[in-house]
Amino acid sequence: MTGLPEGVRARVARHHLATLEGGAPAAVPCQSLPQLAPGGAWAFALSLEAGPALDEAIIEALAECPDEALPPLAARGHAEFMAHTEGFRGSAAVPLALALHLRSRAVWSGQNLAIAQTRAGQYDRARQVLAQLLEGACSEADRRNMETRLALVWLGESGLVGARLALGGGLVRGRRDSYTVLGLGALERAQPGRARALFRSALHRDPAGPWARRGWGLSMVPLP
Repeated sequence: MTGLPEGVRARVARHHLATLEGGAPAAVPCQSLPQLAPGGAWAFALSLEAGPALDEAIIEALAECPDEALPPLAARGHAEFMAHTEGFRGSAAVPLALALHLRSRAVWSGQNLAIAQTRAGQYDRARQVLAQLLEGACSEADRRNMETRLALVWLGESGLVGARLALGGGLVRGRRDSYTVLGLGALERAQPGRARALFRSALHRDPAGPWARRGWGLSMVPLP
């Protein structure tokens, strides 16, 4: 208990009691997670304010809570994962994504884990996760998304040269994102004609694609 705010266990208990009574109590501050008995992390995971102690509680609870207690915990874990992702805190996002995937073993959780690992520079691990997902049963839409994500892993690690095989495969399969990534690469190399052709193909497949629309507009700007 050294270094813990005094009475943190009691505040967690009061938080849950107030919630059961229909209240909306403030999250409990906690600098360091106390030693917990088996099953005790769930209460902390749903009551602590954002911070390392909350992440630790979520990860511990995901590993031990029964299925009937999982929905609110998974929702809290996903919310914290998204907060870390949107805040570009890759080192914090990866452990949460891993814990969520180990518990869920779902396509969505695996894709989130691969995204977090890619952004954290853990390219080998991201490829392994995606390869395992692609070996399993999944919808055609999920398969397309994962193949695109795999190409982006190669792009992050090795640039366009390293990703050319995966992106080329995406072109053959009509993957919109492959056209968009290659179009952006053409813009960087001052090849507006090639870029327009690639963005045009991407927009033909998805007229609402935001990156393709932006790229198409940029490709129209005269070169200096």
